[in-house]
Amino acid sequence: MDASAPNWHDTITEVWANAEDRDPDEVLAEIEKLVAGHEGDPLAAFEVAGAYDYAGREARAEAPYRRALSGGLDPARHQQAIIQLASTLRNLGRATEAADLIRAELESTLVAPYAAAARAFLALTLLDLGEDRRAAVVALEGLRDSLTTYAGPVGRYLEDVTDADDEPTRMSGG
Repeated sequence: MDASAPNWHDTITEVWANAEDRDPDEVLAEIEKLVAGHEGDPLAAFEVAGAYDYAGREARAEAPYRRALSGGLDPARHQQAIIQLASTLRNLGRATEAADLIRAELESTLVAPYAAAARAFLALTLLDLGEDRRAAVVALEGLRDSLTTYAGPVGRYLEDVTDADDEPTRMSGG
């Protein structure tokens, strides 16, 4: 192999950098081609799962996300895979499972910038579940955690509007 040629990881990064201007099915085909022969690599599973999602084929994305997560990803990609899998589950009509997945990750080691993204997806999922008030609390917690000014007042107002029933949505990890 030519040492100056980009490896498949670098090439996939380039594909994603230009994906917005391309047909999703073309992006999927290119990523499938790039990961061919790397089926045992968790990163390959993660990338192909994301490509399935991007092409609107969420039902095909779930299994590779789960393979990627069980195969071991670096912490950042692990967090991305959790968020993306939860989004996939939500799109597949499995909002409760999606919410549980994100909640578990938020209670563990999720850090910025993924904590805010996870909270956003959790809020959307809670809306799907008809939990509008909890969705607003989760979204405001994420906003509070990203504020450089007014975080204190927003936090105090959040305490005023939350009660014991909202306690399961209060999480660290921001």
